[in-house]
Amino acid sequence: MSAIVFGEIAALTPVFGWAVGMKIFISVLGSLGVLTIIGSSIFAFRVAKADQESNEAIETLQKKAEALQELSEEQFQMSLEDLQMKLAITGWGLLHIANWMRAKTKLPDTAA
Repeated sequence: MSAIVFGEIAALTPVFGWAVGMKIFISVLGSLGVLTIIGSSIFAFRVAKADQESNEAIETLQKKAEALQELSEEQFQMSLEDLQMKLAITGWGLLHIANWMRAKTKLPDTAA
């Protein structure tokens, strides 16, 4: 204790081997803690950016759905839900006709 009072720094260094090992262990553990905090911050930033992009995509899809609703009401004089119901009742007959016509129609070869 008298060495500390007189400012002797050598008295503060660990003397036993396990004390040195403990100092190294605590240093490594502290470094891992700091790296964990930095990594968590980076991942949190990425997640926030991805959330913002997904919210923008959702808003875009909602605008397109509203435009489709307006187009349905304008062209067919019925809501999109009513149009979907009528197509479901008819068994999607229009799609079957389109597939039949596509199978019967010979398309020109555009690969040349």
